[in-house]
Formats: sequence, C-alpha cells, structure tokens
Amino acid sequence: MKTLIITVCCFVFVLASLAYAEDVKDSAAWWLKSYGGVTAKDEPLVDRAERIFERVAAAADKNGKRFPRLVVINYAYDPYAASIRDGSIILTLGGLKLCYIGVNQDKGDSRLAFLLGHELAHQSKDDHWHAAAFAAVKGSTEGCAEARTALLTYLRDSAGEGSLERAQEATKVKELQADSYGLLYMAMAGYDPKAVIDKDGTNFFHDWVTQIAGGSSFNGPGYPDSKERAEFFRTQLVAVANELDLFTFGVRLYQIGNYEDALLLLDRFREKFPSREVFSNIALAYFQSAIKDFAACDPNTPFRFKLPAVIDVSTLASGFTTRKLLIECQENETYRRKLVNAISHLVMASSKDTLHLPTQVNLASAYIMAGEYSKAMAASDAALKISPANPLAANCKAVSLYLFGQSSTLDTTDTALALLREAALRNPEVSDSFYNQATMAYERERDAAAKEAWKAFLAKESEGPYAELARNFLDMSTETAPSVSRANALQSPMPLGEIRGETAKMLKGAVKQSFSIGRTSVDVYKVKGIRALVINGTIEIAETALDKPYDLLEFKRLYGEPLKTVTTTSGQVLVYRTVAADVQNARIQRLMFFGWNRK
Repeated sequence: MKTLIITVCCFVFVLASLAYAEDVKDSAAWWLKSYGGVTAKDEPLVDRAERIFERVAAAADKNGKRFPRLVVINYAYDPYAASIRDGSIILTLGGLKLCYIGVNQDKGDSRLAFLLGHELAHQSKDDHWHAAAFAAVKGSTEGCAEARTALLTYLRDSAGEGSLERAQEATKVKELQADSYGLLYMAMAGYDPKAVIDKDGTNFFHDWVTQIAGGSSFNGPGYPDSKERAEFFRTQLVAVANELDLFTFGVRLYQIGNYEDALLLLDRFREKFPSREVFSNIALAYFQSAIKDFAACDPNTPFRFKLPAVIDVSTLASGFTTRKLLIECQENETYRRKLVNAISHLVMASSKDTLHLPTQVNLASAYIMAGEYSKAMAASDAALKISPANPLAANCKAVSLYLFGQSSTLDTTDTALALLREAALRNPEVSDSFYNQATMAYERERDAAAKEAWKAFLAKESEGPYAELARNFLDMSTETAPSVSRANALQSPMPLGEIRGETAKMLKGAVKQSFSIGRTSVDVYKVKGIRALVINGTIEIAETALDKPYDLLEFKRLYGEPLKTVTTTSGQVLVYRTVAADVQNARIQRLMFFGWNRK
C-alpha cells in the first residue's frame, strides 16, 4: 500500500519527464535528413502507397496523441518498416517495392495494406509508451527515489531493459498483436488477407525476412519468426471466418425484413470485425426499422419517393399525407432514435472509408428521411464523385434537391427532373428514376408527364406497394392485375421450424457453429450444400446453391415477379413470400427459403 501511495504521488512527475526521454530517431525529420525522402514524382508506387495508407488509416483505431503519416525514405536495399513516436510510419523504398515483387498489383496492394496496418496498430496501441516511460523514470535524479525503484520494476521488462528473455517475450506479444490488428485493419479497408498468407504457399512474412541483410522489423531478437507469424495470422483468419456466418445471415435477415434479428447478428459480428460494411449494414437495419415504424404511423409518406435502401413495407398508400400527421410521425421517439442510430452508424462507416459508394448513397437516403436535405445533397455529391453515373446516387441528389427547394421556397423542380431524366437515360433498368419523376410531376400538377413516368415505372417494376400506388394514380387497379407469384412451388431443401424427425437426422452429420448472444441462441448448420440458420431451436432460414443456375428472365417466367427487389453490391435479391433468389450477372445462383416474408 505504501508503494502504491508513493507511486501515485510521483505519477505527475513521471508524465512531465516523458518529454525528455525521446531519441532523435523518434522524429521523421531525422530519417529524412539521414536518407532523404521519396515522393510520388520520384516513384509512382509512392502515390499508390499514400492512397492505400489513407484507406487503412481510416479503418484503423485512432490514438489521440499523434496523427499518423507515411514517410517513404530513399533506401532501396533492406525492406524496413517502423512506427515511431511522432506518429510517422517509416517505410524504405526497398520495403515498398518488395510488396509488389512477383505478384499482381492487387496482391501487392494487399501486402502493403497489411504492412501499414501492422505499423498503425503499434501507433493505436501506444506500444512506444513503455520504453518512453521507462527512460523517463530511469533518467530522473529528482523526486521520490523509492517510487522510482518500484516504477522501474513495473516497466523494465516491457521496455526491454530487464531480463532479456522476458523483454523479448513482451516484444513478441506486441508484434503478434500488431499482426492481428493489421489483419483486421487491412480487411476493414477492403484488402485481401490471403495475399499475406494462403494455402497456395503465399507467405509474405517469409518473403520479407529473406530479403533482410541485417536486423529489421519482422525479424531479429525478440521478434516471432516467419513460421510463428504465419501460423498466428492463419489462426486469426480462421477466427474471423468462424463468425462470418453471423454477418452473412444478418444480411439475409435484413433482406427478408427481419430487422431486429438482423441487428442482433450484425452487432455481434461488429465486435469481431468493425468494418465499414458492417457499420453500413447495421445502419440499414436501423433505417428500415425506422421506416417501418413511420409507416405504421403514416402509411403514405414512405411511398412519396423511391429512395435507395428504403424497404417496400406492406401497407399500401392511396395518396400523400397531411402536414400535421407528417410532423407527428417524424417526432415519434422510437422512429427518431432508430433514424439517429442509422445515421450515426453510416457516419462511422463513412469515416472508415469515404470512397465506399453504398455508405454514401445510404447516408443520403437517411438524411432525406431525417429532413436534413443539405446534408443529403452533400452525401449524394460524395457518392457521385465516387461514381459519376450511378443512378441511385443521382436519385438521391434529385430528391434531396427537390425537397431542399420546397423547404426553402426555391424552385428546384426542373433541375431535379433533369437529373432524373439523365439517370433514366443512362440506366433505364433502374425503376426509381421513373417513379421519382412521376411524384415530382404529379406534385407540380403536370399530370401528363406524371402519367407517362408511372407507366414507364410499371414497365420496369410491376409488383409491390410502389407499383400498386402507381396503378392507383393511373386508375389501373382493376384493368391491370399484377402477375401471379408461383415461387411457393419451390421446395426448401430442409423443413423449416422446430428441429425434429427427419430434420434432426439430416443435421446429425452437419458442421455446427453455436453462438450465444444475450438470451438468444444462434446456431449455423452446414450439410450437403445447405446452410441453415437456427434461432432458439427453430430453423428460420435454409439456403442452397443451385447446381444449374436459372436464367433471370426464365426464372421470372416460371415463378412470377418478386414482391420486392433488394439491391446488393454484387447484384440483386428477388424476394418472394417464402423464398428469395440471388441474382448475379442475370443468373439465379442461390435460393433462400424462410417460410414467410416478415413485413
């Protein structure tokens, strides 16, 4: 207790002493003066490295003490990378080039992303603190001698000043931790971890160490050898892969409208893998749940415009809402809380990667529903900067511009309509552009233009509440009946519901993973090409890949139009009442059975 009290008394003194413990090599200026710097003008790979660094740094955890930056020094021999105390990541030109030797550009990018992620992990975990603290205490001749002795005992091994063996073990742990977080950061930034270590013999650790003439990062006393690092990296890959099914089925639950369970699985996966995609998908689940609550209060407003990611809820609208009801529904506490959660998660996803197109489009949609039209325009512009011809981003820009004009008594209708017409011309398969044109024309009492736009919309999308609303406006509800869905004729490869009888026998030989999330038990079974999601003992979803994929048009001819179509980054998902179909390159690749469509 006495030692503890003395230690606390001297704590402020120790912090004040840290500034005097720095070495000249802890400053990027020393490295640049000693070796010279390399810029993008000197070497094109430097420009590429700086862009990769920005993405990985955006995904990495942040340390408020320092702002990370990449410094490439003109040393073309040994590969060397180091994190130094002023926040700089020092990388030799030789180390940069080694990432790309003998591999394609994408693989080289991923190897460099891991290398930078490893060094950024040292920054975020403040791995320099122990050495700095030890040096400050050791170099002090004033203050509490007894406390300094106690502090040196605590700090010496992790600072590399005590037992050589224990100091090396402490260094190994830090390096392995940096490897683990480097894997996480590179994957969060969108790079492939298999470029570092894979079953095909890829071993970046080995490639790096074999090029080193002297001691360097990734090598030397106290560092794990390349075999140890490769094995550790492999185990971390497996750890992430083992929980990947939570993400996959979280997305599936979102697609069929079960937002609460989707949030349950996605939020659990976020603990393991807090990437931009996970934050973005959590935001979508909150967003859709908020829209569902809004529709229960006001069944008309959610159908006013067709926004990317806004769900086709089951309540059918017959017209637009009153101002009083709109305000009441917007001020509903549950709706506002979910919408705020959606926006905060999307902002977090955007901070991890400002060039992630789905995040910017979804953020624009969320801001529109929140009535923050100027922010929606900014998010739309960010999306259009990433993909200038993207039709969903163009729709967000047009709708937010139109609504901004209405809220500020500016006439922006024709500018918004021009954006929608251009989007429809470039991407006529996207129905949103026609629907939103119809709404704007209708509200401006341009009935002929509205009628033509709704007809064009129905030619693209004949099912669902938006289609029924269009038919209502066209007075076509009786003369044009929607096509009949026959997808229920498709049979699930595994009975849904409680596990018993034949289902229990089928699952006996299955690979099973179990997760406990609060009071909810989640199991994932894999057997004979089938994946099943079981929640609290009930099979909720069974999905299977098709041996012979369907042609999209043939599938629709056989089974009718879906109730809704969900856009994904890799294609679309057609959702019927009890089955959903994955579409990639106009082919049905996989079927998912879920018993009923949760509204």
